Parts: sequence; structure tokens; C-alpha cells
Amino acid sequence: MSRTLSRILAGVIRIPYGTTLLVVHPTTRLQRYIAEEVYAAEYEQAVEDGVFTDEDFVEYLEENGFWTAENEQESEKVNKDIETLKIKLFESFVKFREREQIRLYLRKAESRAGELHEQRHRFDHLCCHSVAEIAKGRYLLGSSLRTSAGEPIFPTEESIWLDESPMLERVAHLYQGLKATDKQLREIARTNPWQSMWSMRTTEGKLLGVSPLDYTEEQAALIRWSVLFENIYQHHERPSDDVIADDDALDGWMILQKQKQASQQKEVSMESSLSEKIRNCQEIFIPVESLEDAKHIESLNSPEATRIKRRRLAALERAGGELEEQHMPDSKQKIRQQAEAEALAKMRGKK
Repeated sequence: MSRTLSRILAGVIRIPYGTTLLVVHPTTRLQRYIAEEVYAAEYEQAVEDGVFTDEDFVEYLEENGFWTAENEQESEKVNKDIETLKIKLFESFVKFREREQIRLYLRKAESRAGELHEQRHRFDHLCCHSVAEIAKGRYLLGSSLRTSAGEPIFPTEESIWLDESPMLERVAHLYQGLKATDKQLREIARTNPWQSMWSMRTTEGKLLGVSPLDYTEEQAALIRWSVLFENIYQHHERPSDDVIADDDALDGWMILQKQKQASQQKEVSMESSLSEKIRNCQEIFIPVESLEDAKHIESLNSPEATRIKRRRLAALERAGGELEEQHMPDSKQKIRQQAEAEALAKMRGKK
């Protein structure tokens, strides 16, 4: 990882190309501005040439069976399954066999998600957005490419477009292969020597020697992960070091925290709209006008409230649809707990 970190800190990527050493330098603010102009111009030209817009492209995929409503539903389900499996892996982290079995299921789900993603984007090159993105990427790479001596490979913007050799396409492929993966960036962000550098950032001035506006893509990603890990270490429910070092388990912990936060925000929002009398009730029945409204109200229940509701509905079904409050499963449990507490108090009183 030290080699990857050194490259990220240097801000350049050295690419052997035949007998030549090419160097991809950080793009300037002006170059990034020009790149957006290139994108806009190419997109407009693609529309004029009759290339698919995003909306037409989706219709094209559906009409030809390349991406159907069933594929979309499966993709959404697989992504939800991945989140659920990561949560389960975190919750079962101390159980090694169970944890690793869940990880196997997780890898299979991720593999299927990858297949679906590839299927969905296989023909992206046929739409305006991709045509414009390719032109933008070509300009950015061409304008930042230099020799090892620092001389630009393409001294003018025109020379980038006039070049008919396959060099830029091949260099782009090599460039993507050399960039740090998300997994590598996470490991660098949570370990030394970067952690020591990160801890000194407030006393040493600019951490990377440049303004955040001029960070490379990898540098910006490394900073984001560093901020995230710092927040995790300072969290009042901070997970163990073993969990933090396990990307899957840590993802599960973060998903849970996000769900808790969303649930709390919804609860606060709902409570603020209710009177104090209604707010103190155990159960609140709210009329809704649509299925989406019903789903939103249902999401306001805490996990415990959801379990109680599920048990109550099951008890009602067994009882034929009618059941007095004191015979509900949670009510019976409360009555039993209260009786046990009173009996224990009497026993203590006799002593």
C-alpha cells in the first residue's frame, strides 16, 4: 500500500507505454472548465445526429429486451439483499462460522449485482450522455498527458482531436487499471502511514500541498474516507477495531446507523405535527390517501413496534379476527412482567 499511497501523494500516474514512459498529470481548473464545454458541445451534436437521448435509450432497451422491468426489479432486490446481508454480517460478527457463511452469500449477491449492472450499461455508448462523456474524458486525458521530461504529448486541444492513433484509448485503459480501488483507499485511510499524516494536518497546513479544488480524483476520495473514519472513531456507538478493519461489517454498521438516523428524523417530524395528547398514545391510527402514504407511515414504526405489530396481527388471525387488549401477546407479556416484579418486591419486603 505504501507504493499506492506515494503515487496518490505525488498526484501523478506513470504509465509505461512501449519504450516510452508517459505521465498523467493533474488537470487544471481551466482544463476542467473546457472539458465541460466539450461535453455540452458533443451532447448537442449527438442530439442533432439522432443519437439516443436518455429517455429514448431506456425505451430502446425495453423494446429490444436488453433491460426489462423484471431486470429493474431484480436489480433493486439484489441491492437491498446486499444491504441486508451486510447488516447481518455485522450483527453476527463474533460468530465466525455464521459470519463467513453470510459473507459467501454476500459475494454471490454482489456478483449478480455486477452482472445486472453490466447488462444495464452494455449499450451505453449508443446514447448522447455516453458520447459526450467519452469526448470529455478524451480531452481531459489528452491535455494532462506528458512525457517523463514534462513535455505535453498534445500541445494543443486540436491535436487531441486530430490524433488517429489508438494511443489515447490504450493509455486510458492502462490508466484505469492503475488507479486505486475503493478497497485500497479504505485500507490506506484507516492505517499508517497515512493515519499519522492525517493526524498532523491541522499543524502542518495543506495536507497535500494543494487546494482541495485541485485534488486529483484519488486524493479527493482518500480525504473523504479519512473524514468518514475519523467520524466513526469519534462516534458514541463506535464499533470495534476488528469491525472497522472489515469493510463488509463496517458497511453493515454504517447502514444501520443511517437507518436509525432516518427513523429518528421521521419520528421527530411526525411527533412535531401531533398534539401532546395524541403523542403520548401507545397506538396512533392515521388515515392515508395512497399506498405511498401508508408505506411512509409504516416506516415510522421502530423495529420493536414493527415486531409487536406483526405478533398482534398473527394473534388476531389465530383468534379469528377478534381479541381483547389484555390477551394481545405484548399485553400478556407486560402483565406477566408486572406480576413477577410485584412478587419479587413482596419477597424482598418479607426479608
